[in-house]
Amino acid sequence: MLREISLGSLTKLKYKDSGWTVCSDLKVICMLLGQHAGYTKYPCFLCEWDNLDKKYHWIKKKWLHRKTLKPGNKNVVVEESLVDPSKVLLPPLHIKLGLMKQFVNYQMKESASNTLVTNFRTVGRKNKGMRFRRSR
Repeated sequence: MLREISLGSLTKLKYKDSGWTVCSDLKVICMLLGQHAGYTKYPCFLCEWDNLDKKYHWIKKKWLHRKTLKPGNKNVVVEESLVDPSKVLLPPLHIKLGLMKQFVNYQMKESASNTLVTNFRTVGRKNKGMRFRRSR
């Protein structure tokens, strides 16, 4: 249903004739490229980044490039692409926020600051931060 709406919108905008570049959320981009929605093993349309490989998640820097987006390929691509993958831009803010969130979560699990958090749990509950009085 949603795919048909997207296809109708793209035809009304004459996307094929204009050759526009698409910049959207990763979920919308995956839908336009015909990828499986939801939690998949290979969520990236550019490379074969393995979402479930926790051992090499932060260590491995180079993942294999995804060569094709053919249906049935690695149980990710379910339909033909509506847009050209070379005409897709990833939103920089989403990338930055997503990477920062992952970085902070990783640092909290593995760093010395986690020791402080676990040893001083009650301090965070009692202290609500600095309080300033309003000057009248």
